[in-house]
Amino acid sequence: MSALFKYVTGLDINLSSSSDQDVVYVNGRNQVAININFVVTDEYYKQIVLTDEQIKQCVFVGDYHLGTVLFPGQSSNGWIASTEAGDFITSGGLNTSLRSGKTYTKELKDSFGNSYQGITYYMSCEEYNAYSRTFCGFVTPDNMNTYVTSAKGTSFEDGVVLTPLPEISYDYIDVTFSHTEPATSEYGNHHVEQVDYYVSIPSTSIKKGDVDQSDDMLYYLQHYSSTEDRYQCCFDVGEEDTWIVLLSDGTQVPVEYNKRVGQQNIVCLKVTNSSSPYLLNEECRSTIYDPFGNRGHLKFVAQNSGSAVALYNA
Repeated sequence: MSALFKYVTGLDINLSSSSDQDVVYVNGRNQVAININFVVTDEYYKQIVLTDEQIKQCVFVGDYHLGTVLFPGQSSNGWIASTEAGDFITSGGLNTSLRSGKTYTKELKDSFGNSYQGITYYMSCEEYNAYSRTFCGFVTPDNMNTYVTSAKGTSFEDGVVLTPLPEISYDYIDVTFSHTEPATSEYGNHHVEQVDYYVSIPSTSIKKGDVDQSDDMLYYLQHYSSTEDRYQCCFDVGEEDTWIVLLSDGTQVPVEYNKRVGQQNIVCLKVTNSSSPYLLNEECRSTIYDPFGNRGHLKFVAQNSGSAVALYNA
């Protein structure tokens, strides 16, 4: 390909946290956002503004000490760079402030007054034996035939350090499993009692908690007596919402769920004067993730004829 520009007049690499160091959990899901900011010009030092596609062809992350490029999607000693953001980013969003020592100024411009462009790479690690690594930026106009880098010993020398941490696997004894006091309401001639069970991770939150696709969120529905039905339903972690239970006589019972942010909600219902034609006695499995992509596999099982829930490892 022909050269897209002549000179690189600015090159800066930083983390969105405005620090030059961060950690990443070795689970292949946790990512740290590395921002590479740059200015390229023609032979007369007039800025050339690259398109997003051109930036992806010209700007890469690399090894600060080795001076080698990590092309997107390729593993290098367990480290993988991607232009695609996943669900578990430690520091996200482009930092468009220029570093001066260990501080950042408000405006990011080169010595000619040109505004920087930038790209964010999302770095993950998937090998337990990976070592800490310092990353730098690479800018090339011609498919790496020539390039400018911020690797050690260069005029733009600049790097950020990422340190891998062992993956955390959550056991059911590591999480908190609690429930509310019963809340009662009346709908027509039906008395409804609701108890909410919650799974939470001490000292952090559950960013994502999904019921396994092979399971039904409504995993338990039984006739406790001739005039009472009991329900149990597990919900994905998310925003507060309402589940409508349609009874056999047409009565609609609105059930609010996910009333605690960052926790997984299991709802137990007792509905009187009801006799559902549909019966179900199963268990429900769910995978929970903390904000860094560390996960646990849980199983919820009805106890005491559907009036309680027990928690186990799936």
